[in-house]
Amino acid sequence: MKTVTFLTSILLAGAPFAKAELDLGWGNNQRSDQTINMSMTPSQPEPDQDVQVELGSAKVNINVSHITWYVDRSKTKEGLGVKELSLKSKGLGKPTLIKAVVVAKDGSKFEISSVIVPKRLSIRIEPVPNCSNRLVKVIAVAEVIDPLTGKLMLDEDLFYKWSFNNTVAGALCGLGKDSIVLKRGSFVDKLIEVVVRNAKGETIFETSRIFKEKHIQSLFDQATNTNNNSSETGISAKNGNITTLPEKVFQGGAFLYSSNHSTITIIKYTGHSGEVTVPSVINNKPVTGIKTWAFRGCTSISSVTIPKTVVNIGSYVFEGCTKLTSIMVEEANVSYSTIDGALFNKTKTELIQVPIGKSGNYIIPNGVTSIGNNSFESCTKLQNIVIPASVTFVGKHAFAYCKDVNVCFTGDVPNLGEEVFFCAETTPVYYLPGKKGWSSWKGGRQAKELTP
Repeated sequence: MKTVTFLTSILLAGAPFAKAELDLGWGNNQRSDQTINMSMTPSQPEPDQDVQVELGSAKVNINVSHITWYVDRSKTKEGLGVKELSLKSKGLGKPTLIKAVVVAKDGSKFEISSVIVPKRLSIRIEPVPNCSNRLVKVIAVAEVIDPLTGKLMLDEDLFYKWSFNNTVAGALCGLGKDSIVLKRGSFVDKLIEVVVRNAKGETIFETSRIFKEKHIQSLFDQATNTNNNSSETGISAKNGNITTLPEKVFQGGAFLYSSNHSTITIIKYTGHSGEVTVPSVINNKPVTGIKTWAFRGCTSISSVTIPKTVVNIGSYVFEGCTKLTSIMVEEANVSYSTIDGALFNKTKTELIQVPIGKSGNYIIPNGVTSIGNNSFESCTKLQNIVIPASVTFVGKHAFAYCKDVNVCFTGDVPNLGEEVFFCAETTPVYYLPGKKGWSSWKGGRQAKELTP
């Protein structure tokens, strides 16, 4: 497995990562002369995934034919009856051309080719606020590269087809319909499938998932705790929009905030800027806190700067900020700090939040001892995460929704919070040889040893 070999060589050498491609994709196109057929496993390869290619034919005896394989126009393999080829797919929008030349026993010659362009589609859920735990939003996260422009396609340019237990939900399908709202109990243990098509009606990708009640309950527990903690503000909402501003809740520029006798707490960001700076002072009072979910769902934000006055930041503050790549903290802040755009405590021993929009590889700095709750949640654009030997604790849901992101530990097995890999069933976990405790690993998935 090339990705594992790549990680192993770098980890053991202690060298930095090379810049990686985004973990996204498009689709496969195949040309056949109908005499020879070419199949792939998986049929829809994702980025940096092992792919098995196999030839077959109902008219030609492949087993006694001479076969020559070409990958990106370079001869890779040849021989009598060599009907299988193993390779690794590339990154986002990076095509791999595969060609096979088959010379049958009677001298007949056939050619078949295929192009692999990786892709990825995932399904996640989140509670709908202020709906008495009755509604859930189901979201299809489709990150697709347009082969003509080389850029990410927008949701409004994609057609989403939703099905439940193999029955198409026609009213929920359409252009840009990447999310749907359902009653809480209506889809538990049911097969949810989404098919994504382009403007030509061509299927780009499809995926499916089954959600258990415990997954949904966990999300609502988080929302309930947050609402209880925020009830003192008195903010009421309808369909996610602020409808009233009771006493002690104020609008200041692009922020809603609460005020006591001497300090200000940011409750919600209401603007649409890409680069956001949290003010240090409002009405001559220092801004000392940022409430839970203050920036939730702010998809326009690319960077946030936190002033030196802020000493308390709530949970899930940047949830759903899909374009956020940088969280900066003023150097004079006594509670928080930043390294490479990620949020840490002041002493840089706890990693608090990695921005969702970060891509490529992320190496946690040496000296960090704790990975906070939800710190990498939904960081699906990352390819590899490397954890130093100094880390001794990984918090609850630290890697939630991080589908197919390689997580590599370089030290002994750490202590773990609850469901560290929540809704991240296909996340590979690796550790280095000679490290202790990995035989008793209880991370909810198999951990594999990296070997040179």
